[in-house]
Amino acid sequence: MKRLTLPLLAVLVGAAGSNPGASIVEHGASGGVIPCRVCHGMQLQGNAGMGAPPLAGLPESTTLPALAAIAAGKQGKNFAMRDVARALTPAQRQAVAAYIAGLRRGPGS
Repeated sequence: MKRLTLPLLAVLVGAAGSNPGASIVEHGASGGVIPCRVCHGMQLQGNAGMGAPPLAGLPESTTLPALAAIAAGKQGKNFAMRDVARALTPAQRQAVAAYIAGLRRGPGS
């Protein structure tokens, strides 16, 4: 079992480690950036109970301005999301937006 578990773990960790956007979505980042999955769901299909919309498949042209507006306090009322958006650097925002854009949208999205 150990022989199978360690290579699988290495693949899973490596997948997020090679893509900064995936890493932020899955693990968060320094400066108080919690993983996007915590609120938006494991596959970023949204969490209606928390009021977290689906993100998977959104184009970068939607995500980047939304993050900027949230960080500026011009969009949304969720203080945790505002703090996350403010803590992301421009490069991190770009990486997250690119990663999200490449995800498959869920049914009904």
